[in-house]
Amino acid sequence: MATGYCGEYIRDYYKKDPCVTCIDTGLDSLTGERVRECALRIEEEEFMLTYGDGVSDIDINKLIKSYHKKVTVTAVHPPARFGQLKIRGNKVSQFNEKSSNQEDWVNGGFFVVSSEFASKASGKSWEYDTLSCLAEEEYLYAYKHTGFWQCMDTQRDVDYLNKLWKEGAPWL
Repeated sequence: MATGYCGEYIRDYYKKDPCVTCIDTGLDSLTGERVRECALRIEEEEFMLTYGDGVSDIDINKLIKSYHKKVTVTAVHPPARFGQLKIRGNKVSQFNEKSSNQEDWVNGGFFVVSSEFASKASGKSWEYDTLSCLAEEEYLYAYKHTGFWQCMDTQRDVDYLNKLWKEGAPWL
């Protein structure tokens, strides 16, 4: 597990667990540097990667089976928070309030990654330097997940997920 800010709390929490190794990648390391440092210590040919700020009911076995070559990313439809506009010119042709009929996919933050590739990847940002280059070179594959997925980036997200937990946790 790559740590940086407040890494001492994570290390203290896992210090008695022999299955977890914490790697202090420093306060200023970006995602690409953190992934590379972890990959250098992984002996398996492939590994699972997550940012740790998403909650989902992803079928990990299906994600692993969809793995191709260097990196497979889980593609998800983000939960609708805002009304969706269809615009022609400057005229709104359609308005859908919090539409669940979304066409765009986003990075859901769950991956299967080649250890060899990740340990040699250059660039500081996993998203901008690595994933965007892989997409251009046609080496980035997607596992399309249409089930539950929710980010946990803000206090609003945390409050929403806590509410769902009390109501029965749809990701379980």
